[in-house]
Amino acid sequence: MSFYFAALIIAISCSAITIKTLIGYNPIQKKYKFFIAIFLLLSWFAPVVIGTVKTYNPLSINVYNHIADYGYYMFGFAFILFVLLILRDVVWYAAFTFAQVIRKARWSFDPNNTALLGKANFIVVVLAVVISLFSIYSTNKIPDIKNVIYQSAKIDKPFKLALIADLHVTSRSSVEEIEQIVAKVNAQKPDVILLLGDIIDDDVNKIKDQLAPLKNLSSKNGVLSVMGNHELYNGINGALEEYKNHNFGMLFNNGVKIKNSNIYIGGVPDLHTATISELLSINMKQTLKNSRPNQYKILLSHSPVVADKYDISGFDLQVSGHTHGGQIYPFHILTEYANKYLSGAYNVKGTDLYVSNGVGTWGPKMRLFAPAEITIIDLLPKK
Repeated sequence: MSFYFAALIIAISCSAITIKTLIGYNPIQKKYKFFIAIFLLLSWFAPVVIGTVKTYNPLSINVYNHIADYGYYMFGFAFILFVLLILRDVVWYAAFTFAQVIRKARWSFDPNNTALLGKANFIVVVLAVVISLFSIYSTNKIPDIKNVIYQSAKIDKPFKLALIADLHVTSRSSVEEIEQIVAKVNAQKPDVILLLGDIIDDDVNKIKDQLAPLKNLSSKNGVLSVMGNHELYNGINGALEEYKNHNFGMLFNNGVKIKNSNIYIGGVPDLHTATISELLSINMKQTLKNSRPNQYKILLSHSPVVADKYDISGFDLQVSGHTHGGQIYPFHILTEYANKYLSGAYNVKGTDLYVSNGVGTWGPKMRLFAPAEITIIDLLPKK
């Protein structure tokens, strides 16, 4: 309910600002203003409409998928357009004010010049379309491999981790794309595959076909996983059962020693999941219970901010996802504010932290300056 309330507030506020800025002072015919306003309203309210349709399920899956895809694309476009309009006006008014101060202001450069405003709006709309298409293109391809290296004296021999975060499998997901992602991960020949949560983002009964390729994930030591917040939203029990059927090792405040190595991997429940039940609370001591002091210890946590909220000093490395690297710039700013650790490598009080941009997307299948990644971490001995 809180999601819908927040979404409504955002939709009302942003649609009003976008409509007023784009067409409020534009010298175009009223009928065109009407259609533009309707399009912008539908775009900003798309997540609310899509969420409502999904909840009450009045349509077939195929019809819903088309509505969701185009609706989210419209929403992504509206967001990019909104940002460009605000940025343009801030720069424009600042420049014109400066021109007034130095007595160089001209009507031909005045933001109140409606003829000039119409041209400026047209340019911004075209630019928003181009950026949106680029964002869609950037997402609709198989993620690149992101190689990362960590060294430690505790590591006795080279060891390769493959991280898959935030796949967000829904009924809209392409089976072929998931198969290609699985093949690309397997081609790296990892020692272990780690799923960092938000792999499932739908009712598992609706996405059996999409989840089936994940059974082909292959590594020397299998697949280990933790839960994300979207598994919670879509039914944590169903997700747990599905992972069990896939033979994924689920880590809930526990860990395992990787055979023939000096590696220990532990995992904790998602930070959001931990708030709904004491049974799902995060317990670092319990997670480290079966480890030994000389082992190189890795913590799997969907949310990177666990590094701040809990004592992770017993671990050498924490790997997380959740942020999508911001997904669509400049949403990065809010994402970083909420999570502190946005993307890439950090060090938190002596413990290394790596935050993956993830493989999939939430909402619009769009990414801007936050490329998807399949993360390969090579752990190497340090002499």
